[in-house]
Amino acid sequence: MKRVSFRWACAGGPDPRTTSPMPRLYRLLLGLVCGWVLARLHLVPGDAWLEGPAVGATGALLVRGAAVAFVGLALRKVARGLTVGSLVGVALGIALHGLVLPWPLGLPALDVLLAGVALGVPAWLLERDEAARADPTPERAHVGERIGLFLAGGGAAIVLEVVARHTRLFGGGLAQDDAVFATVFALLVAIGGLAFGWIANLARLQRWIFPWCVAGIAAAGFWSLATIQGIGDINSFGRFLDRYHLDTSWHATIAVDALVAGAVFVVPAFLLGIALRGARGAGSLASVLVGAGLGLAILPRILHRDPAAATSVSELFSAQLLPFGLLAALLGAALALLSVPGRTARARWIAFACVLPLGIPILAVDTKPLFVLSPWQRFATMPFLAFETPEGLATVEPGDGGLKLATLDRVKLSPGLEGVRADSRAIEASFLALPKSVRDARAVRVLLVGQLTQARASVFTHEGAVRIDRTGAWHAAMPRLEGELLKEYPVPAGDVIVPAEAARRVAHADYDLCVVLAVEGDPPLWRAVSDVPEGTVLVRWSRIEEPLLGRLPGSRFADGEDREPLYALSGGGLEHLMLGVLEGAVRPLENELGRLELVRLEGSVPRASVLARLAERKRFRSASSTAAVTSAIVACDDRRLLHGVDAFAHLQVPSSPFETPTEQVELEDGVLTDLREAALAVPPSAFTRETWNWLARVLAGKRDVLAIETHLAPLAERWEPWPELQVALARADIEALDPRAAVQRLAPFENAAEPLFDLLAVLGDARDQGGDHAGAAAAWSRALAARPSETWLERRLAIARVMGDDPSGVEAVRAWLETHPEDEGMRIYLGPGPWPATPVGPATGAESH
Repeated sequence: MKRVSFRWACAGGPDPRTTSPMPRLYRLLLGLVCGWVLARLHLVPGDAWLEGPAVGATGALLVRGAAVAFVGLALRKVARGLTVGSLVGVALGIALHGLVLPWPLGLPALDVLLAGVALGVPAWLLERDEAARADPTPERAHVGERIGLFLAGGGAAIVLEVVARHTRLFGGGLAQDDAVFATVFALLVAIGGLAFGWIANLARLQRWIFPWCVAGIAAAGFWSLATIQGIGDINSFGRFLDRYHLDTSWHATIAVDALVAGAVFVVPAFLLGIALRGARGAGSLASVLVGAGLGLAILPRILHRDPAAATSVSELFSAQLLPFGLLAALLGAALALLSVPGRTARARWIAFACVLPLGIPILAVDTKPLFVLSPWQRFATMPFLAFETPEGLATVEPGDGGLKLATLDRVKLSPGLEGVRADSRAIEASFLALPKSVRDARAVRVLLVGQLTQARASVFTHEGAVRIDRTGAWHAAMPRLEGELLKEYPVPAGDVIVPAEAARRVAHADYDLCVVLAVEGDPPLWRAVSDVPEGTVLVRWSRIEEPLLGRLPGSRFADGEDREPLYALSGGGLEHLMLGVLEGAVRPLENELGRLELVRLEGSVPRASVLARLAERKRFRSASSTAAVTSAIVACDDRRLLHGVDAFAHLQVPSSPFETPTEQVELEDGVLTDLREAALAVPPSAFTRETWNWLARVLAGKRDVLAIETHLAPLAERWEPWPELQVALARADIEALDPRAAVQRLAPFENAAEPLFDLLAVLGDARDQGGDHAGAAAAWSRALAARPSETWLERRLAIARVMGDDPSGVEAVRAWLETHPEDEGMRIYLGPGPWPATPVGPATGAESH
C-alpha cells in the first residue's frame, strides 16, 4: 500500500485513499473560475476620467487584493490543497481572460458581483462534494496556524508584488504585457505543482511544507530581484535575449515578455505550486490568500510619501521592502509551524529551526533601490530625476532634441519630440470647442488631466488660459516632476489636486475647459460622462495608434441633450492621429475657417487579437491599428478628406531606422489629390490646415518640386495668406536655382509679429544665395533669437555678417571658433578676403520634417 501511495504522490496526484471524490471537471472548473476572477478584477484606465489614462495604485491594488481574498474565501473548505487540475485551470483562466478576451466588460461594481456569483457556484459544488465523503467533517487548521499563515501570506504577497513591479518595467507598459507575465507565472505554478507536488504529499512533511513554502516564496523574492538586476542594463539584456536568438527589437512581444517572466518567476512560482498542493487543514489556504489580499491592499500606503516633503528627506523604494516582507512571512510561518496540532513540541521546534535559514537574505543581502531604465534602447538612460511612487517608477529623463520626458513605469507621461506637435494641436483643438466669446476673453480656467510640461504650458497660455489646475492618478508625484520639467520656466497659476477635489471643483463649475490628454500605453476606456455642468467643456483625447477600448460613447454638444457618434479629429499632420470625445462643446459652424474637425464613427472599431499584436514587433503595431480606425471612420463618414487620411494610413509601412523621418513617410499622388481637392472645396479646418503644413515640410524634405508645385501652389493661392505653404514653395524655387523668386514669396511675411522660424531661415538662405548678405543676416538674426538652440545658424550668421561688411562679423567668427576650434573652414573669414562664394542650391540647415 505504501508503494501505491508513493506512486500517486510522485506522479503529482492526490492519494486516492484520502482525496475528495469531487470530479475532475469540478476541479478544472474551480481553477478556471478562480483564474478568471484573478484576471478580471482590475481597474481599467478611463473608468475614472479624472485619473486620466492611468489607474491609481490605491484603488488598483485594493481591487486586486479583493480578488485574491475572494478566491481565498471560495477555497475555505479545501482541506488537502489544490489538485493539478485546479492549478492548470487557474493558468487557463488567466490566459483566456488576459490573452483572448482582454477587453473590459461591464462596470467595476458589476464585476465584483459577477465574481462573487462565479466563485460561489464552484464553492457550493466543493462543499456538496465534501459533504458526500465518508467523513463529512474535514480536518480544520488550528487558530494559531491560521493567524500565522495570514501573516505569512501578507508578507509573501508584498514580496511578489515588488518583484512584479520591477518585472513590469521590461514590458511595453500595456495590459497585454502584464497578461503575459501573469500567464507565465500561473503556468510555472502549475508546472511546479505537477513536478514537485509529490513533496507535499509525503506523510512526514504534511502540515509542515505549506508554511515553509510560503516563507520560501518571500525568500525567493531576493533571487528574483537579483535576476532582474542581472538583466536590467543594456549589455546584459542584449546578451540574455541573444541566448534565445532574439534581439532588443523584439522587446514587448510575447516571446520576450515570456522569457523575462520565466527567468524572474521560476523559483517563487515553483514554491507556490508546491505550497498550493501542500495546504492541509480547512481554512489554511483561505488564511494565506486573505492575508495576501490584505498585503496587496496596504502596499500603496507603505510606499506613500508626502508630496510636500523636501527632496532631502529619505524615501523608501519598493525593493527595500523585501526584508520587511520576508520578516513578516518568517514570523507567520514560525507561528503556524509552532501551532500545528497533534505533533510533539520537539517536532515543532525542529520545524521552526528549519524555517530560520530562509531569513539569511535579510542579513546577507544589502537591498538597494533597483532601477530598470529601458535596457532595450541603444543608449543608456541617465535620468535627471528618478523616484518611486505607489503607481510605479517616475522619472524625468532626456529626450530627443533636448526635450525632457516624464515617465511612469517607463510609459511616457509627456510626448517625445516626434509627438509634441500632435500634442500641441490637440490642446489647440480643445480650445476650439469653447464658445468664441470665452476664447476671445482670454481668461480660460483649465483643468488638465495629465502631466504639465513647458511645451504644454506654453500652448495653454498662448490660447488664453489664466489658470491651469492639474490632476491624475499620479497626482502625488506631479509636484516633483514639474519641479524638473518646468525648471527655469514660470509655473502657470493653478494647483495640483487629487481627483476627488477636481471632481468637486468641476461640479461647482470652476472650470471653462477640462482636457484629458492622451499618453502612450493602455488607451482609456471611454465611458459617457454625465456630471459635467453647463458652461464647462470636457475634451478627452485618445491615440488611435493603440486599439480603442469598448464601445465609443459619442459626443454631447451644448445645443443638444442626446449623444451623437461624432468625435474631434486631431494630430501632428497625418501622424499620431487622435480622436476626442466632447462633452458640452460648441458645435462648429459648417465650413468655418479653422474650425474643429468632427468625424462620424459608429459602433466599435475592429481590432486585432492580443496574441496577433503581441507576435508583432512593437514598431509595427501602430500602422495597423491606425489603418483599422481610419477604415472604420471612412465606413461611417464618406468624405474625400477622410478617404485621403485612410489611404495614407494604409500606405505606411515600417521603414529602415537609417532613413530620415521625411524619407520614412510614404506618399502617393492619389492621396495628395484627395487631400488637395478636399481642402480646395471648403475653408480648411484646423486639422486640414495642420495636415497641409505637415505635408509641406515632408514634400520639401523629399525635394519633390513637382508635387510642391502641383498640390501646394493651388492651396496657397486659394487660401492666402498661408506662410507654411509659401516656405515649401520657396524651397522649390531655391531648388530650381531661382533664389530671387523665393525672396519675393517670403518677404511679405518677414515683418509679422511672430514670423515662422523656417520662414526666416529659408528667407535668409535665399537672400544669401542672391548676394544680399546683409538681408540674410537680418533674417537669420531674428530666427536665431526665436530658436537659440539652432547652433548651425550661428555659423551661417557669422559668415553673412562678414560678407555683408558688418563690423561685428569678425567678432562673431572668433566667438564661433572659441567653441568650435576644429572648424578650420571658418578661419578664412578672419582675413580680408576674398571669401568663398555662397553655394547655390537647396536650402540647408533647417529641419525639413
